[in-house]
Amino acid sequence: MAALVVNPATSSNPPSIFISHTKSKDSLPRFTLPFTSNPRRPTTTLRRPLYLSNVFSNSKPTTTTGRFVCRFAPDQPRKGSDVLVEALEREGVKDVFAYPGGASMEIHQALNRSPTIRNVLPRHEQGGIFAAEGYARASGLPGVCIATSCHRTSNLVSGLADAMLDSVPIVAITGQVPLMIGIKTPIVEVTRPITKHNYLVLDAEDIPRIVREAFFLACSDRSGPVLIDVPKDIQQHFVVPNWDPPMILPGYMARLPKEPLVAHLEQVVRLVSESKKPVLYVGGGCLNSSEELKRFVELTGIPVASNLMGLGAYPASDDMSLGMHGMYGTIYANYAVDSSDLLLAFGVRYDDRVTGKLEAFASRANVVHIDIDYAEIGKNNQPHVSVCADVKSVLKGLNKVFEGKRGQLKLDFSAWKKELKEQKIQHPLTFKTFGDAIPPQYAIQVLDELTDGNAIVSTSVGQHQMWAAQFYKFNRPRQWLTSGGLGATGFGLPAAMGAAVARPDSVVVDIDDDGSFIMNVQELATIRAENLPVKIMVLNNQHLGMVVQREDESQIFPNLLKIAEACEIPAARSWSSSEPITGEERDERVDWLKREAVEDSGRSENVRSYFKPITATAVAQASAASGDKPRKGRDVLVEALEREGVKVVFAYPGDTSMDIHQALNRSPTIRNVFSHQERGGIFATEGYAPASGLPGVCFATSGSATANFVFGLSQAMIDSVPIVAITGQDPSLGTLFAEVTRSITKHIFLVQDVGDIARVVREAFFLASSGRRGPILINIPIYIQKQWVVPNWDQPMRLPRANLPREPQQTHFEQIVRLISESKKPVLYVGDGWRNLSEELRRFVEVTGIPVAITLTDVWGYTISDSVSPGMNGTVCSKYAVDSSDLLLAFGVSCDDCVTGMLEVFASRAKIVHIDVDPFEVGKSKQPHVSVCADVKSALKVLNNVLEGKRGKFYTLDFSEWRMELEEQYLQRQVTFLSSGDVIHPEYAIREVLDTLTKRNRQRNVIVITGSGQHRKWAAQQYNYDWSGQWLTSGGFGAADFGLPAAMGAALGRLDSIVVDLEDDASFIVNVNDLATIQQENLAVKIIVFNNQNLSQFPNILKFAEACEIPALRVTKKDDLRVAIQQMLDTPGPFLLDVIQH
Repeated sequence: MAALVVNPATSSNPPSIFISHTKSKDSLPRFTLPFTSNPRRPTTTLRRPLYLSNVFSNSKPTTTTGRFVCRFAPDQPRKGSDVLVEALEREGVKDVFAYPGGASMEIHQALNRSPTIRNVLPRHEQGGIFAAEGYARASGLPGVCIATSCHRTSNLVSGLADAMLDSVPIVAITGQVPLMIGIKTPIVEVTRPITKHNYLVLDAEDIPRIVREAFFLACSDRSGPVLIDVPKDIQQHFVVPNWDPPMILPGYMARLPKEPLVAHLEQVVRLVSESKKPVLYVGGGCLNSSEELKRFVELTGIPVASNLMGLGAYPASDDMSLGMHGMYGTIYANYAVDSSDLLLAFGVRYDDRVTGKLEAFASRANVVHIDIDYAEIGKNNQPHVSVCADVKSVLKGLNKVFEGKRGQLKLDFSAWKKELKEQKIQHPLTFKTFGDAIPPQYAIQVLDELTDGNAIVSTSVGQHQMWAAQFYKFNRPRQWLTSGGLGATGFGLPAAMGAAVARPDSVVVDIDDDGSFIMNVQELATIRAENLPVKIMVLNNQHLGMVVQREDESQIFPNLLKIAEACEIPAARSWSSSEPITGEERDERVDWLKREAVEDSGRSENVRSYFKPITATAVAQASAASGDKPRKGRDVLVEALEREGVKVVFAYPGDTSMDIHQALNRSPTIRNVFSHQERGGIFATEGYAPASGLPGVCFATSGSATANFVFGLSQAMIDSVPIVAITGQDPSLGTLFAEVTRSITKHIFLVQDVGDIARVVREAFFLASSGRRGPILINIPIYIQKQWVVPNWDQPMRLPRANLPREPQQTHFEQIVRLISESKKPVLYVGDGWRNLSEELRRFVEVTGIPVAITLTDVWGYTISDSVSPGMNGTVCSKYAVDSSDLLLAFGVSCDDCVTGMLEVFASRAKIVHIDVDPFEVGKSKQPHVSVCADVKSALKVLNNVLEGKRGKFYTLDFSEWRMELEEQYLQRQVTFLSSGDVIHPEYAIREVLDTLTKRNRQRNVIVITGSGQHRKWAAQQYNYDWSGQWLTSGGFGAADFGLPAAMGAALGRLDSIVVDLEDDASFIVNVNDLATIQQENLAVKIIVFNNQNLSQFPNILKFAEACEIPALRVTKKDDLRVAIQQMLDTPGPFLLDVIQH
């Protein structure tokens, strides 16, 4: 037996772990794993139990029993947010995972008033919904997560899709902007294909009914996610709730599964009695029927094979268990299914990773398929007998029939079981060893032994997922938490966090690899802040393991021990499996798996694995295809990108895009930048596009990787950024994500013929860059990537051009010139529609002398220090200019609510001229007096020509008095900030230090980037921008985690520039994994983190930089700031500055 050593966390030396390869004679003693309940949980005995016995029979509810007591008088009006929280209390909810934001602030305030609901604060919404999934999977109760609007809502997409495919009951609640303003992110449309149902609340009185329906929908029939979108004004509306409204689900109630017919059960019994080689094939649909399943096996003696999601439904240690079946299953389980004459498929959906070629799957067997979802029956494999019913009720019925006929039926499968036993002996699960290196399978075996197979184990997706499924023996349902149907990388850590909240009596271990662990590494801060005793074992091979099996491509991953140290989590590293230890040391140090001491909670284990996959092969370098030589679709795609002038792509590899990555590696001109998460990759693409003036290109594989693009696609759509996103496609997922992204892209291509790739790429770049710019998605199935073709590079585009803007009419500009000549107080209000045409803008201002007000995303559109610019709309001077104007020239703007406020008050004294390339923006929010739908650059050129032709002949423009009035306002009401001794204020750091130092040398090109938050406002107001493209931020979408990956992209788009990323601690930690990419690519990204430690406990940011070997400093005093920023600017390559705000 292997031996495990862990230094106690209380030791003065850093803890360490290693696994001995030497087998001891005596096995480790079994032990109990005590745990004290978490003191942070609100306590009460007055709780109504969640009544879901018909759905979750095997779950162990964590709710307490008792009578629900309302804290409001029955007829007392209360806010919609309080009604929502009370509705959750009445449904028995005791834990939620909620990340705050402006549109959900009322809900969070109501949660703080709740005496019974515990709010666990994740560090990212994706971590929140994955934690809610872990909670639901481990407890059997519905998980609840809460997010705010815009990009925060889209961060839930991966979790919703994962819960939908794996049948996990989730209720996701999102804030939304007020109804009167209009919805920015169409989250209901985006999530419709990946939820059982979604609601947009239009009346606060509907909240009790909607919440009741949502929980019923999530938990009944085939479980799944339900989304409730609650606008902010509905949250604030006062109402007296009705707690007994009838549910309005007319079509749903009729389709709920009925009790199985006796005739169907008799058919199954007859097939079993006639069979010689039957096999039970069980999936996740059997997790609530474990006891009935065990009784069925006792009565029939039929061996049991499981799919990935069915592990634990039947005890793996039982002799009747064949383990996991499928691509990564045991040989004997696959042999059993292939050789069987009767396949009893209970609660499965015939995934392609299990069946392989459908015509060969169980080809000798009669098939019985039992599932609660009628859509799954016969979808991939036509059964001989099918029963659409709850598996639990079917098993109960079958057991009753078999018990009644026990004397009549002579079931004897001893010869079949002997045959399978011989297969087990001949083909056991094994693994190779490499000297003292630690085979990851061995580490999992040791963990199984030490925990006696009783731990709750979570994993992300990759090799470690399959090794855990193979070598950990799951004997109970809800022990095994993994992302099955979607394959969501980054699932393991937050899922373990949720399981620890749901099951405080259990040991929870996250088995992860370095690639997936780093994706949601920010949740270490949550685990430490909430004192959750999550044990993390990282199988660290410095690779994306499943990718390396097909492509030898090494990438740099950060030092994980430093990351754990940053979050004050005890951590250890094991290099060798052979160092011996004594029995006393072993017994003393096995406390790693105990949950008593606070300092032991949240321990992270970093097992460095040098396991070399047997199937790893080097990718041969090949010359680029040319002429009429046939080539694979993947090579055609890459050559098409080369022909479009693409120099840089941001790609995260995976199974369905592996062929594309191999082709990219052969390209002599395209630089492939590896981002450690798809979300970071697409944000980097959005930083690259405006910085370089070219469309950005990013790649991802299918499933959760595509879902991670939703955030970036939404942002690019709203902020008009030209993006071409290319994804592989898993045939089993069909067009699911094409439906998800339809409302947040300009166009979607699903390539169905390899000969179309050249044309599709050409059209995609044209669409992304023409008209109002935006994102294009190209979805390429894996079989298309592998097909051979001689490409036709001269195919005509198949795009109707009726929607492209035309040249503006002369009469429109005559009207505009007349309005300008009649005006006394005109203001030019410009937005990001002015990108790449600052020269035309300057010429217009020179000719007219009209003051310029600018939107947030166009701060660089005109020099702020210029005397005729009142600055960004948001300053007192700019608001005064717009409110006092008699003519508002709105060029290239969308009248966003953050700018206009109440529409009837905005520029109420002014006539409005609106010019925009998008016909849907003109007049959408504010009706103009004159509107021109045209390209702003061409419109401005024509307008300048008209003005110059008539200057001095027909009019004289003199707005000197108006400019003096605005200058007085500017001097009286300059943007200022408070100064408190030696405390560092971010405004001071930006204006007095960063701006001054970067302006000292005019040859230094500096690009400033931020995500959303206070730091974005400070950067927009305090830094003086001088040239087009100097300022990049997330505008209409407000993505808080935009800054760091966008800075990475901008640094690649402008190699001659220094890129300064201004962050706060909350937004920095979300995409902190991209520090590794910045260091690996040696990008000149300077990161200033304004660290106010606001959101509970945040980690030591310097440790993250140290983990990635990036130079870093911490500044706490104002007097030291100038020297620190100068050092940051002078240091080649990346640098991080942690500015502490006391």
